[in-house]
Amino acid sequence: MIHCTDLSIELNNKQLLSMESVTFDSGMIHIIQGENGCGKSSLFRSMIGWMPFTSGQCQILGTWIYQPQQFHLFAPKAADNFTNIDLARQMLVSLKAESILSQSVKRLSGGERQKVALVRTLCEEADVYLLDEPTSYMDESSRLLAYYLIKEQLLNRGKTVLMINHEMITEPFDSGRLYLFKDRKLNVVKHW
Repeated sequence: MIHCTDLSIELNNKQLLSMESVTFDSGMIHIIQGENGCGKSSLFRSMIGWMPFTSGQCQILGTWIYQPQQFHLFAPKAADNFTNIDLARQMLVSLKAESILSQSVKRLSGGERQKVALVRTLCEEADVYLLDEPTSYMDESSRLLAYYLIKEQLLNRGKTVLMINHEMITEPFDSGRLYLFKDRKLNVVKHW
C-alpha cells in the first residue's frame, strides 16, 4: 500500500502536482493517465525518493520496484538480464515470446525489449510495483497478454500496482481505479 498526504512537486519553478490525501490499496490496479509531460513519471520518482516533494509526504509500506519508461537491459544476451531464468521462461511463454531468451538484446525489437524489461521486473519480489508505461512498444495482442501476466503475478498475490498507461483498460483486472492527471491534480475518474 502507498499513502500520500498533501503532496506538492515543483520542477524548475513550475508546479507539477498538488494533491490531497490519496491511498493506493493493494490487490488492485491503479492506472494513471495524463498528457505527456504533466508529471506522471515525476510522481513515481518522488514516491521512491529520487526527486524531492516540495511539501507533503508519501509512505510506501514494504519493499518496492520501479520500472521506468525507458527499459534498461544491461546484459548483451536477453537471458542474462534475469536472475531467475526458470521463472522468466515461464512468463515469456505466457507472453508467447520464449524464443527471445537466446537472442542478443541488440537484435530485439522495441516490443521484445519491453517484454524482457517487464518480465525482469515481475521476477523480482516486492510489495509495491511502480510500472511506468510497461507495455509501450508492444502490439495490442502482446499488451493484453502482459496485462494478464501482471494480474497473475502481482494482483492475484495481493501486491500494490501503480501503472502509468495511455490506454483505458479494465480487462483483465477484477478491481482497480483509473486516475486522470490533469491541471496538476490526480483525480479518480473510474472505479471498478
